[in-house]
Amino acid sequence: MDGRKPRVLFVDDDVIERKVVELTLKGAFQVTVIGSGTDALKLLADEPYDCLLVDMRMPDLDGDEVIRRGTALQPDIRPVVLSAYIDGERASELESRGIPFVKKPFQPHLLLQTLLQALSIE
Repeated sequence: MDGRKPRVLFVDDDVIERKVVELTLKGAFQVTVIGSGTDALKLLADEPYDCLLVDMRMPDLDGDEVIRRGTALQPDIRPVVLSAYIDGERASELESRGIPFVKKPFQPHLLLQTLLQALSIE
């Protein structure tokens, strides 16, 4: 990543979850946290990010829609899902699309490992 920390945009409507993820990732990544899919898309239209980390259930736009629109804005961005709502069917669907995921509640080392792998950083 050319000597800089990878930029991660984390989108979740839960303020506590945003803070926990920000604290978990801040040593390894440049982290921006935002509370809505609509606001995330505004940021993605203006600023480059390496990874789009999204919750699936949010009031304004769900995670699938944020991923769809976000990757249209930034085709090289790497989406990753962080959600409590990942059942077997959803896991299979994400895997078939090549989208890594971590289920909430998450273990910090697993989230870090998943993001590093998604960004091909060892």
